[in-house]
Amino acid sequence: MPTIDPISVEMGPVCRQEAVVAGAQPYPGDVEHMRAFMAIEYPQLPDRAPGADGLYAPVGLDREWALPPDVVEWDDLNALICVDVVPGSEYVRLECSTQLQGRTSTWDIWGSRLQVRIIDPTTGEVVAEDEPFDSDTLLPHLPCRTPPNDLAPGGHASVTDQPPGSFIARARVDGFIRTL
Repeated sequence: MPTIDPISVEMGPVCRQEAVVAGAQPYPGDVEHMRAFMAIEYPQLPDRAPGADGLYAPVGLDREWALPPDVVEWDDLNALICVDVVPGSEYVRLECSTQLQGRTSTWDIWGSRLQVRIIDPTTGEVVAEDEPFDSDTLLPHLPCRTPPNDLAPGGHASVTDQPPGSFIARARVDGFIRTL
């Protein structure tokens, strides 16, 4: 299986079980000895830039079982926590609009089904996985507050309801880790 350099911090190939992490350690078999890194997948949105689908954003965690958020040494990595979008589960949760420079601009907020999986970074094998869940269970009341930064006057954009690194997704991961 191909290896990736962890300094790239694009863990998608490992989360998709297509690669392993160079220099990582095997999964230790229990959470007490786990030193994990977390990555959350970007959902496939209709107006996402080409090549952005399937990317995983790194999420820094300040937990005793996690590598530090500012990790520079990857030798202790022995688990990868992937928050994956269940393929084909994306849906529009909320349609929003506002006036920008006198023109109506719109954006959709997308939800999806997510699944937390723990991957052994040396083999690409799944060592534990949570049941899939709807992102709307993490953030049930979603307002149309601030439009996306890149929304042009009179334009349209799509955003996700779970921005990568969201503290809400972290809480779901914490709950899953406690069950192991």
